[in-house]
Amino acid sequence: MAPATDGPFAGSINRSSLLSNIGGSEDSNETITRRVLLLLEGEWLSNEEGFDSIRKCVIERYVKGTPKDHQLALFLLNDIIRYWRTIAVDFAFKTTEGDSPKPWAIRNIKLVFSRKLMYAGGLFAVGMTVDRTEGAKIKILEDLFCMPVIERMKYICGPNRVSKALASYDFFYKRWRTMKSGTI
Repeated sequence: MAPATDGPFAGSINRSSLLSNIGGSEDSNETITRRVLLLLEGEWLSNEEGFDSIRKCVIERYVKGTPKDHQLALFLLNDIIRYWRTIAVDFAFKTTEGDSPKPWAIRNIKLVFSRKLMYAGGLFAVGMTVDRTEGAKIKILEDLFCMPVIERMKYICGPNRVSKALASYDFFYKRWRTMKSGTI
């Protein structure tokens, strides 16, 4: 599926714009969306080194805001929470306002399952940064954000602890794919 013509991925953004003004007055919903999704769901299509480099720069930018080793990467944690708030508010706006409100059901399912899983994967990854040095925080986040979110959750929590949630997600995904193909 192509990105929305007016959405956050309709155009490109340069590296310095992605890394500057994080949390400032010029940090738009589009920029936070790009930055957080780069970390939580990003995958390279070409230029793996370039992708890894920009992801590491974003991680470093967030971790450098952590005042002490014993603390979580709080700056990153706050932006992941801010991103969740952004998509939750955006959900409410898109389903209730404007000239043509979007269908509620499929947006709700996406929010409840895939977006919540992505959000949890980000929170849990940040949780792994407690009581670590700055360098260790960066390395942990690099390693965890290279994993697909389900693998990340299994790694952090253990497969048995996430099995029920993943079974629910699998059920949703199979039903959604069936609905999309028109067989339901």
